[in-house]
Amino acid sequence: MTLRSGFLWLRMGLLSLLIGAALMLTLIRGGINLLQSYHQEAEVWLSEQLGTPVSYRELSADLYYFDPRITLAGLRIGGQEDVQESLRVKRIALRLSLWDMLTTGDLALIDLDLKGLAATALPSKVGGWRLLGLPESKMTPSIDVQRLLAK
Repeated sequence: MTLRSGFLWLRMGLLSLLIGAALMLTLIRGGINLLQSYHQEAEVWLSEQLGTPVSYRELSADLYYFDPRITLAGLRIGGQEDVQESLRVKRIALRLSLWDMLTTGDLALIDLDLKGLAATALPSKVGGWRLLGLPESKMTPSIDVQRLLAK
């Protein structure tokens, strides 16, 4: 094998790697855009995870470098549409670590951005505080918030 054929293989390998990365990025972007069509399913899943009704007006998703960013507008957790006993957020943006999610299999939060948070905090029966509209539960949530925020 000559030096010239070695450089040829190196260039072909780098070109293949570049094309593969572009293809993966395109597939990830397409998958993120599909998320918007699962409005009802996302509300049901979030309600099950939190143990209280969850609704939102708009869901959008995009990529921030290689990490997906999910934005919910008009988020309401707990209570009904006309009741003030709920946690309301005008806009919440979550940026997730794609690399950590692929390597660990768990959600990994990088950034959490809240705009227009409206909530009422009340003393809890067992001590501490709770947010009005969210159920008081002795169960631990299925999402480990401490581990999620530790990343």
